[in-house]
Amino acid sequence: MYRSVTVVLVVMTTLGGPLPVRGQTPEAAALPVVTIDGPTVILFSTDPDEVSDPDARMGLYSALDQQQTMMADSRESLNALGMVDLTQPGRAFVVRDADGDRVFTASPDSSVVGYLLVAPGREFQVLYRVQFPDMLIPAARAYLEAGPGGDTMYGLIGKIEAVPGARDALAEILLRGVSGMPGCLSYIVAQDPEDPDALWVTEVWDSQESHTASLSLPSVQEAIREARPLIAGFSERRETRPVGGYGLNGI
Repeated sequence: MYRSVTVVLVVMTTLGGPLPVRGQTPEAAALPVVTIDGPTVILFSTDPDEVSDPDARMGLYSALDQQQTMMADSRESLNALGMVDLTQPGRAFVVRDADGDRVFTASPDSSVVGYLLVAPGREFQVLYRVQFPDMLIPAARAYLEAGPGGDTMYGLIGKIEAVPGARDALAEILLRGVSGMPGCLSYIVAQDPEDPDALWVTEVWDSQESHTASLSLPSVQEAIREARPLIAGFSERRETRPVGGYGLNGI
């Protein structure tokens, strides 16, 4: 399995409602069509044939190979959730199901490879920079469990390993980037008393969509940029569904 000690960033974006393709613009009508019968994970990417630079094309092929390997490693668990997986070249295509046709278009400034979670009657969710099955599978489970409305609180608990001696500096950066995040009910950075280089981050959001949106905030982007050299790795990560508790803003 592909492993890398980098910042593992999962970005989930809720996109598009129903959009009939027939009778719409010629551009939409010309897009490839992906037909689904139920919950599906679609691995999409920039089309290699559209990349003219040889080095960039080789980098894309390498990224695709890594993601296809990870998809294969995840397939059994995804199937157990009732999801199937597909691969679709290109960053724009039509998703067709029993409810009609919807157009998916990847953000122009996003990664060259990503995952689209889709199911009949539900909004799209997009994942970028997913490097391990234990990132993809919980995201797929949360997508299915949230239901069409997706109106439950969203929580994350993660353990971050700092490079030796950098834990305090890393904590300061993480805390500096959390101010003014809409929808954030709780964000706690704590030291691990048994591991001198580890931090635990506990987050509660009013929705998964709010967490997604926070990743695009300038303060968060700057914190990610500053923190990256101080992070040695991520040893644990769990998504949760908070039901309440003392100290949550507005609860």
